[in-house]
Amino acid sequence: MEDFKQLISEFWVIKKNNREKYFKMKAIQPQIRKFVTEQLGWKIIANEHLIKIEKVPAYAEPYMGIKFFEEKMDYCIFCAVLIYLEDMSEGEQFLLSELISFIEMYLVEHIEVDWTKFVHRKSLVRVLKYCENISLVD
Repeated sequence: MEDFKQLISEFWVIKKNNREKYFKMKAIQPQIRKFVTEQLGWKIIANEHLIKIEKVPAYAEPYMGIKFFEEKMDYCIFCAVLIYLEDMSEGEQFLLSELISFIEMYLVEHIEVDWTKFVHRKSLVRVLKYCENISLVD
């Protein structure tokens, strides 16, 4: 039960960061899968790199945002970064200039991104720091 509480409270358990915890969670995952999906309506994601319970609330509340972000622009850039990273393999390196070009191209229809503005560059910095904090990028 304690392992289950840990899995719920953490965003994800990454194998390369904590192998012992990863294998412990992987071992209990089949036992809790039915309860998590049928009773809670959540989804367990388990692969060779991480284990995560995807907790999707019925309604969004103000406290559910990413506390590290300050502007709406942060969320927009974060979504673009996620889409950019989705097509990359694990450990693959990328150039910051390519990422910036992708963000501009992807967000052009939704929001103006002007890298000459300090607030836009600061949003990118917050997003990249957050991605590093949650081990999305190294």
